[in-house]
Amino acid sequence: MKLYGRTKASKDAPMELSEVTLSANPRSLRELSAFLERCAVEIEEEGDRWEHEHFSSQNQAEAHPQFIGFNPEAL
Repeated sequence: MKLYGRTKASKDAPMELSEVTLSANPRSLRELSAFLERCAVEIEEEGDRWEHEHFSSQNQAEAHPQFIGFNPEAL
């Protein structure tokens, strides 16, 4: 696994990160966990045809930055 990211002000390509901190309430963490599980299932089912998906929270009380699941084996 590799982690990539960029700041809000950056227009550059994402950079590899050595650490990530999630500051989130339990509901948001559970939504993110479900998203990651769904990504894993879809990658297993679709293989290298599945490239990426953007996380979308149903919790409108908390603003979310872009979180993207990406398959490094994608075509």
